This record gives sequence, C-alpha cells and structure tokens, in this order.
Amino acid sequence: FVSAHFGLFTAVAKPDGFTIGKDRTGFGVGGSVGYLVFPWGGIELMGQYSDIRINGEYHDTINHDVDGPQEGNYRLQTFRGAAMLRFNLPAASQSKVRFAGGIGGGFVLDRVGGDFTGWQGPSGETYRGTDGFRPFPYGQLDLGIEVEINQIMAALVLQQSLHSTKHLAPKLRANPFGERPQLVVGPFLRVGYAF
Repeated sequence: FVSAHFGLFTAVAKPDGFTIGKDRTGFGVGGSVGYLVFPWGGIELMGQYSDIRINGEYHDTINHDVDGPQEGNYRLQTFRGAAMLRFNLPAASQSKVRFAGGIGGGFVLDRVGGDFTGWQGPSGETYRGTDGFRPFPYGQLDLGIEVEINQIMAALVLQQSLHSTKHLAPKLRANPFGERPQLVVGPFLRVGYAF
C-alpha cells in the first residue's frame, strides 16, 4: 500500500519562562509505503514534515521584566523518518471499517527558531534558535479508525511523536526546553491505495 498524510499538530513542551497563547498549532504533510505481512498487520516506512508556530509571552530575564512580559513566538520545524509496525483490528480481509494503529521509531531532524532576544538561560546564555536541523532518534504511536472501499483507504489518526530536546542547544547557547522531552501530537488524515 501507499498513502499520503495531511494533519494538524501542536508541541506540548514549552521553553522556560514562556507562556503559550491561543495560537499553538501547525501543519504536517507526509507519505508512506508498506506491506501487510499478515492480514492484521505489516510494516510501513514513513516520511513527514511538520511546521508548528506558537505565539505567547516570555519573561525578559535579561532586563528582569522591567516592562512586564514581552510578546514572543517560536517555530518548530521537523522532518521525521520512521519504520512502523502497523496493525489492523479486525483483519483487513474481514471488515471494511477497522481500528488502525502503528508503533515505531526512527530519526528526527528538528530546528527551533523565534523571537527570544530577551530570553536568558540559567547560566546567563541568551537563545536565538538552533543553527540548523540536527538528527536524533524519536518514537511514534498512531491510533485511529480506517475505512477501505475498493482498495482505497482513508483513516483518521491521532499521531503522537516523542522527541528528545537535548540536541536543540547550539554551542555556547542555552537550551530553552531544559532538555525536557518534546511531545508533538495531533490528528491527521491518511489517504491511500492497497495493491
């Protein structure tokens, strides 16, 4: 089978001193190819790009919040490549409507940027974004409902991706997330064709 993905995502972890406002979502697009080894499951190779932009307020620790919290924003861009174990219950041959899920992992390329000119880390470093995409392993869990009619598949899935943030601290700069794990989560629509 082959499929294309379209979705909306948000990032759960936030930088230290940052209060998230109403705008905290972004889009995701991708695709996958796979093979059903058994009627109830198989393997899948997936690639995906997401772009999440979050607005809010940060505390100006450099100037000690003289003017109060400042408006700020940041952007999390991510490329994901993963090998997934896919499962269907009941089996694809037994029902056109089924529970569809997947679990797996692979590598992620993250980049963070934004307006943090007043953000300061615990050791006094200022932060203005990473120096580029940096690869790191990640894990992913998908849960949803799938419908198949005449070999055309459509699924509504909740995707949950857990990333490390240790690699988001450039040399001589602070990590705004304090190395806390980043959970990227959201619904996506998967449309494909089963051969």
